[in-house]
Amino acid sequence: MNKIIITERQFRKVIKEAAIDGFNPYELDKMGSFSEREEYCNRYLGNPIGEGSSRIVYQISDEKVLKLDNCEDTDDYGNDSAGASQNSLEYDICKSKKDSCLFPVVYSISPNSTWIIEDYVIPITDNQEGDTLDGRKLFRTASNGVTWDSFLS
Repeated sequence: MNKIIITERQFRKVIKEAAIDGFNPYELDKMGSFSEREEYCNRYLGNPIGEGSSRIVYQISDEKVLKLDNCEDTDDYGNDSAGASQNSLEYDICKSKKDSCLFPVVYSISPNSTWIIEDYVIPITDNQEGDTLDGRKLFRTASNGVTWDSFLS
């Protein structure tokens, strides 16, 4: 029997690839509830790497993440859930500013915006405070004073 020595990074990649073997994001579109989608992602992608008020983030690879709407598909009035609305807005902004270094590359989004796949980015923090920067403060810093409203127009 031969010994093969690999780095920890290589080992994690092998484990990650084994975990996502069989994962297909389009299967999520066939599921009727958030709990079904969450169970599917947990089974194939493992525990989430982050979450917010209306989305859960799963790491797909070293370079990509899946952001999953953690609400039911619509509210009582037939409006998209907050997570789907965030995914849709994020998709629109990232696609319209695809040449910008400020936004991640979006690879795919579901037809009903319940999930989005994009670059895995690490949150930028304020070195003095250690806190995650507010989006508008970050934008002002990175864009040399261009206003947020003029950037989006």
